[in-house]
Amino acid sequence: MNIRLETERLWLRPFVAEDLPAMIPIQLNPDVMRYVDDGKTCPPDQTKRFLQRNLDWSPHDPKGFLAIERKSDQALLGWCGLLSCEIEGVAETEIGYLLAKEAWGQGYATETTKKLLHHAFYTAHFTQLIAMTHPRNVPSQHVLHKCGFQLEKRVTLPKGERLIYRLISPIAKRNL
Repeated sequence: MNIRLETERLWLRPFVAEDLPAMIPIQLNPDVMRYVDDGKTCPPDQTKRFLQRNLDWSPHDPKGFLAIERKSDQALLGWCGLLSCEIEGVAETEIGYLLAKEAWGQGYATETTKKLLHHAFYTAHFTQLIAMTHPRNVPSQHVLHKCGFQLEKRVTLPKGERLIYRLISPIAKRNL
């Protein structure tokens, strides 16, 4: 995804190689990674591969990850993006984000999600998106509710139990 989105306080931008030193401690933090995938931290080599995949991502693909950068000090706060996934045999597009612990509780997740949703629905023309959270990740569940997502179901995936939320594009709703 080769786009640059702006919110009041943030840039959502393509990753650059220079982001690696800031991403490593974020993905090494057990509190940050507790509800991501299998809950394990990402060693530096895994974070480097994550970053490289994003550097190599096709600029024409509407899916992918963006760096979250705070405008006031250019600090890298984490990542957000749209990705393909499969839930119970159905292909879906998921929206997700990850924030450094020091960025928690400041509204950045909601600000990021709302901006990425607007892009997904009005520019990339997705008709619906899902989001997944761990059942104990109550702060992320609050973010999803604030952004208009509705809880759809609870599923068991290889990485554990997840709550699946869904949001239908306002454009798609008008065409129903």
